[in-house]
Amino acid sequence: MATLGIKNNNANPFNLLLLPNIPLDQEIQLKLSLKDGTNYSAVQYLTFIVNNDYLNIDTNRIAATITSKEGWDIMCPINRPYWIYI
Repeated sequence: MATLGIKNNNANPFNLLLLPNIPLDQEIQLKLSLKDGTNYSAVQYLTFIVNNDYLNIDTNRIAATITSKEGWDIMCPINRPYWIYI
């Protein structure tokens, strides 16, 4: 691959299998090891949260987050959060 070249793995994507009993809001960290086969190597970490205990709904000019904590977080167009407890 040429310097600053780009490749994709669309034809053969990476797959992650998460067990069904994974805890809520579990932080997952992936370690990517990059090597060119001669003298270059690098490591990059990707961290993300899986099995979220909330649902984001973002349509048009309103966005809402519904959580398991009995609350709603609504973002109005001027980006001020309002909490509505039910």
